[in-house]
Amino acid sequence: MRGHTLIELLVVLTIIGLVASVSVLTWRSDHASPTFAVVRELRAARADAVRSGRPIVWRQGELAVRFEPDGSNSGARIASDGAVVLVDALTGDVHVVR
Repeated sequence: MRGHTLIELLVVLTIIGLVASVSVLTWRSDHASPTFAVVRELRAARADAVRSGRPIVWRQGELAVRFEPDGSNSGARIASDGAVVLVDALTGDVHVVR
């Protein structure tokens, strides 16, 4: 039975390290942005409405989004930090468009 050489092992570990570092950097930059904070708040407001069985209103400045207990909402298009956050009125899904 043939084993693996040290060179093969080092190449594989280098590739895994590069992929992991790029993934961590991407994740950290997305989760530190103001856009991610808006997305997190919108998803939490929708979850609160569904869980509590009563409407929840999320506000940012003059913009307001009303989440209903069935998960639907008034819909929104929110500009945040160079990105646009879309809230689907029917499903309540939150999407980021860059």
